[in-house]
Amino acid sequence: MTAGFREGTTICAGSSIDMQILYDLFGYYIEAAKVLGKEDAFVEQVRTARAKLVPPQIGKDGSLQEWADDWKSLEKNHRHFSHMYGLYPGKVLYEKRTPELINAYKKVLEERGDGSTGWSRAWKMALWARLKDGNRANKIYKGYLKEQCTASFFAICSRAMQVDGSFGASAAITEMLLQSQEGFIQLLPALPDEWSEGRFKGVCARGGFELDYSWANKKITALNILSKSGAPCKIEWKQGLKITMNGKAVTYKKTPQWISGVQYHQGDGLPGSII
Repeated sequence: MTAGFREGTTICAGSSIDMQILYDLFGYYIEAAKVLGKEDAFVEQVRTARAKLVPPQIGKDGSLQEWADDWKSLEKNHRHFSHMYGLYPGKVLYEKRTPELINAYKKVLEERGDGSTGWSRAWKMALWARLKDGNRANKIYKGYLKEQCTASFFAICSRAMQVDGSFGASAAITEMLLQSQEGFIQLLPALPDEWSEGRFKGVCARGGFELDYSWANKKITALNILSKSGAPCKIEWKQGLKITMNGKAVTYKKTPQWISGVQYHQGDGLPGSII
């Protein structure tokens, strides 16, 4: 990368974002090969290469390293944080969220600060949402509305409108209200205290599910799920939930692979509801 406003050029082999993107990509390839019943020399080559990628590393200052080597950032509050890709929208940092690594992620976000422009501020919202801190995400969102949002809700980056920031803010809000990257649906995973009641309509979750739901006092009061593929739906269990489909009780089971989860099957295209 050529630093246009600084002297010299910085060249890096194996930056953290490269390692994260490749780790996720190779993982998706291996999963797809398994679904297709494909096992050959190339699949094994991908598996071997994936195991050799540099894992997430914590630098001597306690933050997640941006590079393979422990180099310091040249700009403390720089608006980009490419090495957090694996937390959102990627998977590898989220899946490896040990307490030590979570602290390293937060240290990066604290160092870079909450202010920014365009899509990078929306990205910060989404990253804090993945860390289940809805109040921090909401603080950044309110800064976005005050400092860089036009009347038409387009984001402003410098003096130009930037649709990336608009779409990014929408994605981050969705992340605060629903997450499904762990193979099951979590409702209100990063709900800010100020959003104690509300409704979300037509939001989509991984696996082909469309949801309408409302909440009051920070608790779900009604939820309708449409399974577009007829696949089993896994949803985080909440005490007091009753599960019905077309007014009749739905048989479900708790699955041991999740600390707290409930799995139930819906007919192809039929709506199910949790009330």
